[in-house]
Amino acid sequence: MLKIVAFLMVVAGAINWLTIGMLQYDYIAGIFGTQANIFSRLIYATVGIAGVYIALTTLFKGGKLYLSFRKAKNISDEKKKSEYRRELEQEYNLEPKSNYGQNKE
Repeated sequence: MLKIVAFLMVVAGAINWLTIGMLQYDYIAGIFGTQANIFSRLIYATVGIAGVYIALTTLFKGGKLYLSFRKAKNISDEKKKSEYRRELEQEYNLEPKSNYGQNKE
């Protein structure tokens, strides 16, 4: 969920920069009055933190960003868990869990 919120904030920040570049209008400052307003600065800082978070998670996932809008399943049976894990690995083209963290040489 955090990744989805961060991604949406980065998109909102990108749209703000688009409006600044093309229309010379900062809609965050327009909402809160000025760029120096504390609320505007909090929004700018939060968007920046979200951008850093998205960049770092993408780098540590081998250059891939995975967003999942699917609700997590509460699975108690180990056999069902492993089947669900394999399904997700196939869907997102991930390596099997047993290979995570091993060097590929």
